[in-house]
Amino acid sequence: MASLENKLKLQPTIWGLLLVLGTGFATSGCGGSGSGNTPVQPTITATTPASGATFVSTNSGNPGTSVITATFSQPMNPDSFTSQTFTADATSPTGQLAGVVTYSNQTATLTLNSALPPNTVVNVKISGFTANSARGNASVGLAYKWSFTTAANAPATAAVSTHP
Repeated sequence: MASLENKLKLQPTIWGLLLVLGTGFATSGCGGSGSGNTPVQPTITATTPASGATFVSTNSGNPGTSVITATFSQPMNPDSFTSQTFTADATSPTGQLAGVVTYSNQTATLTLNSALPPNTVVNVKISGFTANSARGNASVGLAYKWSFTTAANAPATAAVSTHP
């Protein structure tokens, strides 16, 4: 039978062992902050035109040259950018603006088929995109939205002739 003195010596050793095991378990990737298992969610770092911009050129003289872009904080899956996931709508009178969606160098681009409508609020939305990372794809469920306002088309200049 163990004496009281031996029991007291044993208790600190067990507590020390539990402390060492508990510390190792908490830092070995089981949810600790150093685990590296949590993917970093991508963010949009810049948009063109900028959110809230006014007097944005309609490019009325060059149809098909109006572009809307979003730059991401990390490489994205190019297949996640389509005409369904990257859209632009004019508040009046045209509705959805048709165009071609591409992705390169962390930037998604919507190149419109025609000029932006004048004096219009354009609402842009990107949704359903996924990020490429060393840990796999990180899906982003929330939509990113922004808007800008186009300028009025400049009035056509009339040719004036001074020829008699």
